[in-house]
Amino acid sequence: QSNENGQIPISTLVDFISINILSQKMAPPDIVDRIDEFIQVFRKSLETMPESEINDHAESLATKLLKPIQKLQTEASLHNTRIERYGPEVYNRLKHQSHDSSGNTIEIPWNTTKALASTIRGLRRQDLLETFDRMTHPSTRSRLVSCVYGKKF
Repeated sequence: QSNENGQIPISTLVDFISINILSQKMAPPDIVDRIDEFIQVFRKSLETMPESEINDHAESLATKLLKPIQKLQTEASLHNTRIERYGPEVYNRLKHQSHDSSGNTIEIPWNTTKALASTIRGLRRQDLLETFDRMTHPSTRSRLVSCVYGKKF
C-alpha cells in the first residue's frame, strides 16, 4: 500500500503496542486490568473524537517526525537500526535480482520518515479504528503480559 507520494515500504512492519508500567502502589494483576479498561475507553474516544481533532493530532505527529534530529548519537542509532532492519532484505534482493533493463535500484529506504509523515497526515477515523481493532481485539491479537515483582525501586 503506497502513500500519497507513491512510496511503498520495502517491507511490512509488525504492528504492536507496548505498555510498560512501574508502580509501587498497585499489584501487577491490577495494573493489567486497568490497561484492559484503558484500551476499551480509548476505543470509545476514537469513535467519538471530532475529525478535526484527529487531523490536528495527525498533523502534530507528522510535524514532530519531520523535525530535524538534534543529536548525532540519535541519528547514528536511527541509521544503524535501518541498516540492521533492511540490510538483509536489500542484500537478498540484489543477490537474486535478474538483470532486467528496468534500471530499478534496490536500496535501503533512508527517507522513510517523510513517507511515514505523509501517510500519517492521510489517516482518517476508520483507518485508526480498523488498526486499533486488529491490534487489540481479543480474537485477533497476540498478547504477552509479564509481571515483575520487586522490593526496591
